[in-house]
Amino acid sequence: MAFVVVLHLSPDHESNLAEILRRDTNMPVQEATDECALEPGHIYVIPPRREMWMEGSALRLSARSPNHRPNTIDALFDSLAEEHRGRAVGIVLSGTGTDGTLGLRAIKARGGIAMVQEPGGAEHEEMPRSALDTGTVDLVAPAGKLAGRLVAYHRNARVIQLPEPGEALPSGEQTTLQKIFAELQGRTGHDFSHYKRSTVLRRLERRMQVTDTETLEAYLQVLEDRPGEARALYKELLISVTRFFRTPEAFETLEGSVIPPLFEDKGPDEEVRVWVPGCATGEEAYSIAMLLHEHARSMEAPPELQVFATDVDNEGLGIARRGTYPPTIEADVSEDRLGRFFVREEGQYRVTSSLRNSVVFAEHDLTQDPPFSKLDLICCRNLLIYLSQPLQEHVFRLFRYALKEEGFLFLGPSEAIGPSQSFFAVADKNQSILQAKPLGPDEDR
Repeated sequence: MAFVVVLHLSPDHESNLAEILRRDTNMPVQEATDECALEPGHIYVIPPRREMWMEGSALRLSARSPNHRPNTIDALFDSLAEEHRGRAVGIVLSGTGTDGTLGLRAIKARGGIAMVQEPGGAEHEEMPRSALDTGTVDLVAPAGKLAGRLVAYHRNARVIQLPEPGEALPSGEQTTLQKIFAELQGRTGHDFSHYKRSTVLRRLERRMQVTDTETLEAYLQVLEDRPGEARALYKELLISVTRFFRTPEAFETLEGSVIPPLFEDKGPDEEVRVWVPGCATGEEAYSIAMLLHEHARSMEAPPELQVFATDVDNEGLGIARRGTYPPTIEADVSEDRLGRFFVREEGQYRVTSSLRNSVVFAEHDLTQDPPFSKLDLICCRNLLIYLSQPLQEHVFRLFRYALKEEGFLFLGPSEAIGPSQSFFAVADKNQSILQAKPLGPDEDR
């Protein structure tokens, strides 16, 4: 493993961090330089007045801007997640503020591991507390114990034997996997047996690494015996990539080409109806709602706005309903929208009541519960990629019947649109925006 250490250093003083760390380790410690290639068993520390990110297996540095906001750790974690995915480990220790929270979630979303220092033992507990509030952290322990857990995780990752994508599970392990599904459904009420097997095994592998088990049979025993493990696996399988205005170019297309037609020929006694399934912690639902509010303000007598945002994860829905987010959202939400749609209080951003009142959050299982109806737009991003193809086809059919004629479907950048072709035409291939095809005379809505 290579180790990268990032602190919020004073811009006015040179750093002694590398020298301090050398006193407590036999590993080489160096201050990072631009295009510095990472080597195993080495420690790299951030220099003052610099931003740092990963590019391949090298660290990149740039000068910190004068109006810098303290999200240095998020920037590194985001790039680490993007470049190294399941091999990335993010660890948040003592610190003030919320930097690292969004970056840890990005690491988890791409299959990496998130560890956090126990807040009670931290000199400054704001950063670890903020990270824990996301509900996506794998390990919480005193700082002195995290190192041992990290070594155990790394060792275990090398001995777990699961098939590569496309390879069949041995019959005995397939039976064990079905038992894991049954145990998880019995504990959580949610059936993951129709999720893509490669996705399930990849997420299972993460829990096996964290719980120090080497086989599916051993992990099944942990699942049955250890309180809280079913919930941890459930959260692992539900990890979603979400943030405000994720893939900004797609939202720009949505704002310019999709939102205006939703309002055409609608008066104040009618509604624009939108559904956001798999809404997680609410950022995408609120992003859509902001675009709707902005267009409505350009009209003399706009229709009512109604956004239905659903998920199976009650913890995520709780965050969404509260509508309170860390200051790191400044990286994704423009200053104008922050002023118009958020109120700053106690170091956080809370959505305004007018924005909050236009979004209804509800628990709903897309694969089992009946859909909403008479919708103008469905925003379902990076959820279908986890489902098997037969289940994807079922969901596309469900979406088509839920939408009005010529309604729009907004997908994530990684989603395949092939299974949708019976029900949707491509409105914008680059931004994964589809439009409902007319229903045939023999198709019953």
